[in-house]
Amino acid sequence: MSVDDVDRLADNGPGEHDGDAKPSPSVLLNGLRVLESFSIAEPVLGVTEIARKVDLHKSSVSRMLATLEKAGYVERDEGTGRYRLGLGLIALAGPLLANLDVRRVAQPELEELTRRTGETSALMVWNGHESVVVEQIPSPKQVKHTAAVGTRYDTYASSSVQVFLSEMPQAETERLFDRRLLVGPDEQESRGEYFDELE
Repeated sequence: MSVDDVDRLADNGPGEHDGDAKPSPSVLLNGLRVLESFSIAEPVLGVTEIARKVDLHKSSVSRMLATLEKAGYVERDEGTGRYRLGLGLIALAGPLLANLDVRRVAQPELEELTRRTGETSALMVWNGHESVVVEQIPSPKQVKHTAAVGTRYDTYASSSVQVFLSEMPQAETERLFDRRLLVGPDEQESRGEYFDELE
């Protein structure tokens, strides 16, 4: 994405983009939130659905999508007007995945684990507030559970999230819950029970 493309992500509203000023960090983050609204379960979304997910006005989301489409990061279906992620993201993520040493180191172990158990083995990394699938070896069985590379888990109930949280100070986990960077238990009492389970 060029600098001009990034500039056009701005809403042109008060305080967001003024003349030659650079777009605010919030505008750039909103563009990323739009991309993150797509998932394995919902690979195709309309403007209204995305606006609801990211809590932004439809006109703002529509402008962001138009810019992201020009950059190849989303694709628009001419028939339905709905969007899906574009191939430009593969080019963007390719260098990261190719140089993620932990994937190469872990692959033989994952293959052996799948051979021994007959189940899917997946390698997850922690990005600060989510666990992310970076490699997997699918089960050879017909009926199996798989998660595509790039799948993110951001809820306290996820087993992979619990593994990472069990190694973190409780105060750090509380911060993630309070800032809603990670979906946590609703009530304080439930949090206490959750931390007991993690321990």
